[in-house]
Amino acid sequence: MVSPPLKHESTVNEMNKNNDLSVAVVIPYFRKMPFVYAAVKSALNQSTTPVEIIVVDDGSEDNVAEVISSIDSRVQLITQTNAGPSVARNRGWQASHASHILFLDADDLLLPRSIETLLAATQSDNDAVAVMGFERFYETPGDFNESRRVPPVNFVPMPSLLMENVTAIHGVLIPRVALTDTSGFDENMKHCEDWDLWVRVAVKGYKFIPVDYTGAYYRTTSQSLSSDHQNMIKGHTRILEKLARQATVEPNSDRIPMRILANELRVRLHKSWRNARPRTEWLDIHDLLAQMEVVERDSPNSFSSKAFNLLPFRIKERLRYLIFCRHDEICDELAR
Repeated sequence: MVSPPLKHESTVNEMNKNNDLSVAVVIPYFRKMPFVYAAVKSALNQSTTPVEIIVVDDGSEDNVAEVISSIDSRVQLITQTNAGPSVARNRGWQASHASHILFLDADDLLLPRSIETLLAATQSDNDAVAVMGFERFYETPGDFNESRRVPPVNFVPMPSLLMENVTAIHGVLIPRVALTDTSGFDENMKHCEDWDLWVRVAVKGYKFIPVDYTGAYYRTTSQSLSSDHQNMIKGHTRILEKLARQATVEPNSDRIPMRILANELRVRLHKSWRNARPRTEWLDIHDLLAQMEVVERDSPNSFSSKAFNLLPFRIKERLRYLIFCRHDEICDELAR
C-alpha cells in the first residue's frame, strides 16, 4: 500500500535539478503502535516541511495502515515481509526522490526546527552530512535526568567515530549521494547499523558538519538501558572488525587512522578476554591486529599530530590511555 507523497515526484525532481535541497523522512516500523502516531506527526510538524514522509512497515501484522491513513493521506506507507530495520530503511530511502534523507525510528521524536536547522548547515556544502544533538526521554522530552549531547564544534569524524556514536540516528541529515556511494545500511548488521553507516561515509571522505542544536529525542526505558549497552558493545566491536579488514585490504587509505583503530581493537580484545568470551572471538581480533601491525608498518600514511590536537579534550585523554594500554597478558593467554 502506497499513499500519495507530500509532493509529486516531478516536483521533487525539479527541485533537485534547480539545486534546491529537499528532505525525505524515512520511518521503519515494527510493532511500535503506541508511538508511531507521535513520530509521524513530529515529522509533519516541521518548520521546513519534508517533501516526502515514508513509513516502511517491516511485517508488523497490525493495523498500522489505518493509523497512518488517519494522520495524513500524504504520508506514504510501504509494506514488506519482516526483514529487519536496515532493510526497511534501505527500502525507504531508495523509494524516495529527495536530495537528503533523515531516518526517524517509529518511537522517537523530532523537534519542529530540526530539518530547517540541519538544512541550513548544509548550504555551504550540499554533499556534507549535518549532525545535531540528541536527548533521551521516557514519556515526554525533558523527563530524563541526563544532559543533552551535542556534537563538539571541532568534531572530527575520524577518529572520533571509532570510539563513539556522536548522536541518535534521527540526529543526522545525510545526502542521497552518500547513501548511494556506500549502498546504504549494512543489512547484515544486527546492532549499531547507523553508527556503521556513519563510519563508512566518513571513510569515503564526506564532510560532517556539527550543529549546535538538540532536535532529536530518543525514547528509552529503564529496562532498555542495560540491553542497549550490551548491544552497543557488540555492534561497536563489529564496526571495528569490518573497518580493520578493509584497512588490511586498502593499506594506503589515509582516511583510516590505523594506530587508533588498532588500539580500539586491543581494548575490545581485552574486554573479550576479561569477560570470558569464546576463544574464537579472541583469535579473530588478535589475527586482525597482527595483520594491521604489518600494514601500519608498511604504510606511509599515519594519523597526524595536527589532527590529534583538533580533537576534544575528552577524546584526546581516551586516546592517550589507549596508546599505553597493555595487552601482553592477553597475547600470552592466546599463545597457550
